[in-house]
Order: sequence, then C-alpha cells, then structure tokens
Amino acid sequence: MAIVYRCRHCKMKLAELDEYKVDIKALGWDRLSAADYQEMVQIDSGNIVCQVACEDCEDTLQRYPHYHELDHFMQ
Repeated sequence: MAIVYRCRHCKMKLAELDEYKVDIKALGWDRLSAADYQEMVQIDSGNIVCQVACEDCEDTLQRYPHYHELDHFMQ
C-alpha cells in the first residue's frame, strides 16, 4: 500500500510514498480537522490517496478566485 498525493482539480499524480517508510504524524495529517481529513484522504485500490492542489491549479485559483465557487474548473 502506498500514499499517493493527487491534485483534486487536474487529477495529476504529484507524489507516491511507501506507507511503511513514512510516519503519518510527520505528514501533518494529525493536525487536520475530522472534516478536512475526510475530504482530503481516501482509500483507492488499496492505496491511501491524499487530495491536494498542485502548483499550477493553485496559481490558477489565485488568479481567478471566482473559480473556488465552481465544482470543477478544469476541463
């Protein structure tokens, strides 16, 4: 099982970590609220997938803040 970081907007895979070599507390997940954890962290095909924003999508959201209102701004 691996920990996969994926962009919640464009779905690009950003990183993959071997779960057995990573301390979850070192990733900062213990500081997430229960609602944020549930929204960001899912199990998919036996892997732990953490939904984050990649640099390109984050830049786009900063340039066009009204995109936050949309369910999906990437097509």
